Amino acid sequence: YYSASSDTRHVGRKVDPWGLAVRGDAWLCVAHDYRSGERRDFNLARIEAVRPRDPESNGGDYRIPEDFDLELYFIDRFEALAGEKVYEVRLLVDSEAVPYFESKKYHRTQQIHREDPALKEGSDRAVVSYEVAGLEEIAAFVRSWGPAVKVLRPSALAGRIVEDAQKMRARYEENVAEG
Repeated sequence: YYSASSDTRHVGRKVDPWGLAVRGDAWLCVAHDYRSGERRDFNLARIEAVRPRDPESNGGDYRIPEDFDLELYFIDRFEALAGEKVYEVRLLVDSEAVPYFESKKYHRTQQIHREDPALKEGSDRAVVSYEVAGLEEIAAFVRSWGPAVKVLRPSALAGRIVEDAQKMRARYEENVAEG
């Protein structure tokens, strides 16, 4: 499996698949990952080879937890909510996050721009654009990237991210002051 976050290939990674879903233009396999001990999403386009853990098991030597619901798992993900107004969203993506955007289409309208006025010549960053209904889901998506993604427009989304960051900072300053 190729991991965009570490730019490495993992050989022998063991997972128990729980379901498949299409998000944007990407097929994802939701699985229990033995390496991390957590439930993870694996982009099928990044899986280079698959083989059963135990060739004698017929692949059925594990159980999907009864409380796992694939639909509910993705309910709060990008594209899940619709708003009344359609916005053109432009994001400046730092170099360490660009491979994620290049290997996974997070929304059907995703466009990656390598040449854009927001980029300096020779930059390894990219501008990624979307047309989305509402700002709630895209705001959560932007926040999930932390400082690796900056909203270029719309200003309403940039303002929301700044406001959320200020509230989060204020909330954590109390903890830092306490030691």
